[in-house]
Amino acid sequence: MTLSDGADTLPDNTGMPCGVPAGSVRCLEHAEKHRRRIISILQGGEKVMRKFVAVLVACGLATQVLAAAPTTMAGIQKGEKEISGSVSVMSGSGGDADVGTTWMLIGSGGYFITDNIQVKGTGLIFGNSGNDMSMVNGSVGAGADYLFDAGLAVIPYVGGDLLISFSKVSSDSDLGGGDTSDTSLGFDIHAGVKQFIADHTAINYELRYMMDTSDSGTKWLILTVGINFYLQ
Repeated sequence: MTLSDGADTLPDNTGMPCGVPAGSVRCLEHAEKHRRRIISILQGGEKVMRKFVAVLVACGLATQVLAAAPTTMAGIQKGEKEISGSVSVMSGSGGDADVGTTWMLIGSGGYFITDNIQVKGTGLIFGNSGNDMSMVNGSVGAGADYLFDAGLAVIPYVGGDLLISFSKVSSDSDLGGGDTSDTSLGFDIHAGVKQFIADHTAINYELRYMMDTSDSGTKWLILTVGINFYLQ
């Protein structure tokens, strides 16, 4: 601390009592305490500034990492191919028969002709052992899906398929007994969502309504869960 030339006492703004002789021991002790207080304040401010700078640097690095990271779990583009497999449990009714509960396996392959439209082929097989009949059915068909926004991580869609079904039914005496085989034309309409869990992998949730044109006019309401893989 610098004293003014010719000053006999410290000025009031030093924080020490007025009237203390400038050269006394008491004056020097007060000056030293004042100096230490100023140094402590400056050191505290320096620590706060260092922490503030560290936070700014961390935020800057995080921003750069997020900006540089590729966009994942979202996006289907024109030209991509989809391979899908699904399983389901469904309930159905047709004519006088109690169709019961049925298991189903579905496989499909598709190609995106635009970012939002997919054409595909579908194959499925299902079996049933209800109170009134047992049945094995296989179907193949072709159709299309429309995706409402192909750039999201969760993509809703709707679609439909035209199917050719091959079935074998064994019924009890109340339905006339015996085995019958049939080939019929059918269709389905469906809606669902594709939830991406990785760049080229999605979980598929779908509600599907199916109907065939056979004499029984069997109708099915099917909830499926599956997995989709996407290839460039």
